[in-house]
Amino acid sequence: MTPAELLAAAGHFWSSDVNRAAVDLLDPRPGEHVLDLAAGLGPASVEVARRVGPTGRVTAVDPSRFMRSALRTRRLWQRARPVLEVRAGAAEDLPLVRQSVDATLSLNAMHHLPDLEGAAGELARVLVSGGRLLLIDEDFDHPDHSFHEFAQDHDHGDGPQFVDPDHMTGVLTAAGFPDAAADHRPIGGEPAYIVTATAPRR
Repeated sequence: MTPAELLAAAGHFWSSDVNRAAVDLLDPRPGEHVLDLAAGLGPASVEVARRVGPTGRVTAVDPSRFMRSALRTRRLWQRARPVLEVRAGAAEDLPLVRQSVDATLSLNAMHHLPDLEGAAGELARVLVSGGRLLLIDEDFDHPDHSFHEFAQDHDHGDGPQFVDPDHMTGVLTAAGFPDAAADHRPIGGEPAYIVTATAPRR
């Protein structure tokens, strides 16, 4: 990996048009509690924190100690830091109480989920009635993606690379999400798999 490639990749996951467009699509509102699942370096978390305002709340969950440490450091420089909390956790075991989240966003994490059914069940548990769910995986294998060549050069086959979004919608439907839907289209200028759903009415 050349220094230029490393810098470009780091910049993409620190802040990108994809992250901003994803937050636009989720449409966080003042006063809401938003879960950023597998938050990574937190580009979506910090943007959502600005939008939910001082009466809102953002919980950034990530299983990686390194990512949580990086995001906690980033949080220190954010004006909206009082509403942003960074917590350890995984999609199959979320550190949140039942029906406490208004909306959930997850970027580039579907292909990392080892237990799709467990993750869907946990998301159904923590979302309020009618809560919004947005899962996005960038399609790095698509030739139109800016990092396509980089991804092909560095794919060593050492982990899952793709989750069929139609399968994901089936898993969500089985977990009680009545309108789970999948799409493949550009977001923030990059091709991506997009899964949306609304939590069941209770």
